[in-house]
Amino acid sequence: MCGLHTPYFLLPTAKIMTDAILPAIQSINKLFLSGPFGSGKTTLGIERIRWLLRQERIRGDDILVLTPQRTVAQPYLTALRTPNAPSGSPVQVTTFAGLARHAVELYWPLLANIAGFADPKREPTFLNLETSQYHMARFVDAALERGEFDGIHVERSRVISQVLDNLNKAALQGFSIDQAYERLELAAPSGEHHTARINALRAARQISQEFRQLCQQATLIDFSMQVQLFNQQVLTNDWSRIHLFRTHKHLIFDNSEEDTNSAHRLVQLWLPHLDSALLIADDEAGYRLFLGADPAGAATVAGACDQQIHLPASRIMSPALVGLTEQISRELGKTPHPNLALEREGADSSANNLSPNGESGRLNGNLEGMGDDRPLIIPG
Repeated sequence: MCGLHTPYFLLPTAKIMTDAILPAIQSINKLFLSGPFGSGKTTLGIERIRWLLRQERIRGDDILVLTPQRTVAQPYLTALRTPNAPSGSPVQVTTFAGLARHAVELYWPLLANIAGFADPKREPTFLNLETSQYHMARFVDAALERGEFDGIHVERSRVISQVLDNLNKAALQGFSIDQAYERLELAAPSGEHHTARINALRAARQISQEFRQLCQQATLIDFSMQVQLFNQQVLTNDWSRIHLFRTHKHLIFDNSEEDTNSAHRLVQLWLPHLDSALLIADDEAGYRLFLGADPAGAATVAGACDQQIHLPASRIMSPALVGLTEQISRELGKTPHPNLALEREGADSSANNLSPNGESGRLNGNLEGMGDDRPLIIPG
């Protein structure tokens, strides 16, 4: 995950973490931080926010915390709501979807005239999952009545949810409806049901296009339209892009390996305009692939950072759990992470020294006295 000219630090002990990590965390820089689950990455992300808020001329709303879903952001929300949290404007904690929706609402007068809506003066109606399914259902029902899904055994509700899911994933990957279904047809397995699957995909493509036409006629904004407007209009228009990038000067992007191609593209575009950025990723993760996650994209964004630091050991995993992780990796044909051995050796002694989601005010004390090994510096 190393960029061509990016220094990469492997930090084998908690003592070296104190000496090497805190100066990097408490700095105005663009840093990529990786490590196994429980190694303290989120705690260090919270420490970065607290340090930033102690600096002159940095307000809370200058800082953006971006996570793949709201539940992942809970440690940040908890830390920022404590009684000793700095006063002033709040830090913005959101997801790519939340950021995109806010931008579409904010820049709607600009977008309405160029995005193909029938009535640009009409205020948009944002659809949630249930209302999107409601509007999609009429087109699915018509296709079912025509027998377009007779060749496959699938429930009506499944067709509705799958067509919406295809629209959402296509938008997140930057594909048009036609491009997405061309790929799906190429991926359809051969065999006796091949023709039936192709026919079902073509029916789903038609349903998607009818649904999109309805949205443009009635000014309805479902999730896929929201993402498309953000990626293709907000980020390509000079005025809206520059205005958006000026709203925040400091970024914390946690669990980046679980986020989408669109989120990674946004961060990569935003990085040159930021004063500081802390990008965080878990090793051996990227489990939200079926929801559109793009783990490889996190590696690409990492290469745009000034520095990369890797935390070698989990502070909460028992030796037995580390061994199980290593065995599962081998059974799946994956090479176990080189730091698993370090984790297994140090898990007992360090399990209670640093909680990944705990308070970081005791960070220095928790990390002291854990060893004096020199860090291994691997050139990028």
